[in-house]
Amino acid sequence: MDRRFWTSFQPSSTDVPNAPKLVDPNDTSDDPVRGVIRHGFKYHRVVAVKDGEYVGFLSGRFETKSAFVTIAAALHPGSGCGPKLLDTFSEMAITAGTTQLRLKPDDGDRHDDRVRFFERYGFNWCEGSTDFMCKPLVEAETVL
Repeated sequence: MDRRFWTSFQPSSTDVPNAPKLVDPNDTSDDPVRGVIRHGFKYHRVVAVKDGEYVGFLSGRFETKSAFVTIAAALHPGSGCGPKLLDTFSEMAITAGTTQLRLKPDDGDRHDDRVRFFERYGFNWCEGSTDFMCKPLVEAETVL
């Protein structure tokens, strides 16, 4: 299984058909903390590729203490792509200094399936919220 993950699109890539063009000239695969600025927010992307085809996509932004997943999608749910995308984005978020991952499961068809997926991945409903799910990215230190 040939699966590669990019933290940004690579315009010169010849091994992925129809690779999208970079939107931000500072957006490179060498600097995963950079991203595309949209509506005042900087969005970071992770793309999953298998056998030369796109099979998954995640976009999110880093906030003061948390990282927010704005969209996560897999071409074939259950293929194992989702956890890899979340792992890669989590690593980027930790590097950026955030301590929590947040998201809002979409309310469309199969909402309960998505909630169960995120719960299996370690998310719980954020304290005081019925809309957003949270997952800690680092363990809290105890001072003795």
